[in-house]
Amino acid sequence: DPSYDGMASLYFSTFPEAKAAREKGEAKGTISVVMDEKELFTRIDAVLKNTAQLKVVLTNVRKPELAPAQFKSESLKAYAKVESKMLMESGIQKIVASFAAPDQGGNPAFDSMLEIYFKDSDGLKAAFASPVISTLRKDEEALVRLDAPELRIVAEEHVL
Repeated sequence: DPSYDGMASLYFSTFPEAKAAREKGEAKGTISVVMDEKELFTRIDAVLKNTAQLKVVLTNVRKPELAPAQFKSESLKAYAKVESKMLMESGIQKIVASFAAPDQGGNPAFDSMLEIYFKDSDGLKAAFASPVISTLRKDEEALVRLDAPELRIVAEEHVL
């Protein structure tokens, strides 16, 4: 059985609104992180759907010696190294990186989340069989706790 039945992303105009909503709706056993989202890549010919959009979600916990701002900066530099030609040749439609916002009142469950969107399952399989995913995650050894729990989710996204 899967550990989770679903995942929700809620969008707010400001960080204070997001933090207030998280604190108000905190339920037992939930993982809730207020994040700053940055789109890293979108294919020019991307086909993104509002219903049943296939994506992979990967989370990471930063090394404790890295401040959150340093972790975000170094992660974005690492993602920027991936050649657009390699991304265009993969089945990836879009990539979004999100980073835990500061001042969450404790350590977040994870510090970053990478969402990788695909047109279909063949595109997903091709991307994971190619060097593109390992290239995206190449610098993680220097930035993330490899012994920390991480979420790896293959999901169908439904925009409401």
